[in-house]
Amino acid sequence: MGLSLEFQLVEDPSALDELVQRMGSAELIALDTEFVGEYSYRPQLCLVQLALCFPQRRQPELVIVDPRRVKQLARFWEQLASGTHRTVVHAGRQEYIFCWRQVGHGPARLVDVQVAAGLVGLEYPAGYSNLVQRVLGHSSGKRETRTDWRRRPLSKAQLQYAAEDVAHLPSLFYRLEELLAQKGRTAWLQEEMQRWETDIQQQLERETWRRLSGLSGLDRRQLAVARQLWQWRNQVAQTQNRRPSQILRDDLLVELAWRASSDPAQITAIRGMEWKRFRRYVDQIAQQIEQALALPEHQWPEPLRRSAGSQYGTLSQLLYAVLSCHCRRAEVAPPLVGTPNELRQWIAYRLEGGSVEPPALESGWRRELLGSLLEDVLQGRLAVWVQEPRSDAPLVWQQRE
Repeated sequence: MGLSLEFQLVEDPSALDELVQRMGSAELIALDTEFVGEYSYRPQLCLVQLALCFPQRRQPELVIVDPRRVKQLARFWEQLASGTHRTVVHAGRQEYIFCWRQVGHGPARLVDVQVAAGLVGLEYPAGYSNLVQRVLGHSSGKRETRTDWRRRPLSKAQLQYAAEDVAHLPSLFYRLEELLAQKGRTAWLQEEMQRWETDIQQQLERETWRRLSGLSGLDRRQLAVARQLWQWRNQVAQTQNRRPSQILRDDLLVELAWRASSDPAQITAIRGMEWKRFRRYVDQIAQQIEQALALPEHQWPEPLRRSAGSQYGTLSQLLYAVLSCHCRRAEVAPPLVGTPNELRQWIAYRLEGGSVEPPALESGWRRELLGSLLEDVLQGRLAVWVQEPRSDAPLVWQQRE
């Protein structure tokens, strides 16, 4: 069963002012949100849940802020971002984005317990309930997974569920902090959180049209069409406050770029474009394609980097097996250290030198953890074999004679 929790529900500006003032003396603020992202250009914030920890108080103070009632939260986000407290989240990417878009930077001294757990050898990425169970020995109550958080009023059970999502976060963080200190990895967490925040900011700021699936087979002229359609779709979606896929699906966008035809008859002949919600934009789509095709060649996007061949996939699989065994023995979650795709990037860097940006595996705590292991395997300086097939780390290696 879930906990019966006491919490303050903030639904008016005066209560929010009092909360912001109390936040100023907190040493730790655990943060979670409930939001709905299926129907709008950006996720709609529906609840903000907090656990405020104060010096010399044993229990955190639980607070739920209702943004549907209190419309102006800028001063709340500013206090969250500028205070001296530590901010604790679980899988807090969206919480970071809410804050960053309001005040231009993230919450103060941010720590994600999902990352901290991975650095002490627990599963990564691990769900909140799983971490609470494994680290604290507590089980969570029934989940409100189908709640439409935009609707009001919310039931007592829904508010209890929301409060429970932050109730254990402080204790979870303090325990993980102890484990990190015992392993000498406190600095690793600080470094990883800086990288985590930088990655989110770069993703928000860069041209994300290149992440569309299916672009790898397009030439520069077709890529110009894809970019133009993506930018147009994004602008329309933002203006109408709708998800971009409701304007034009990714697969249709890429197909239109591949055909590179501004003829409305050719556009409507694509399977899927017969849907009414897409057909209404045919004339605009044709105009955007025509504009892209009219661009001079020097304004076409550079082609996407192609993989050097199947050997990169084979090598990355071998290296990931070795990396996984090494990480498990060192009690670090392997996916946090590097994924197979990141290993392919590392291989390209090692084999092609300066033509590729140095990957994360080449620096910081990852370099400290791995040393020359990956390079030694890649260069054939280590012999690798299976020692214990039933072990979590079945591979061993040694220097070749």
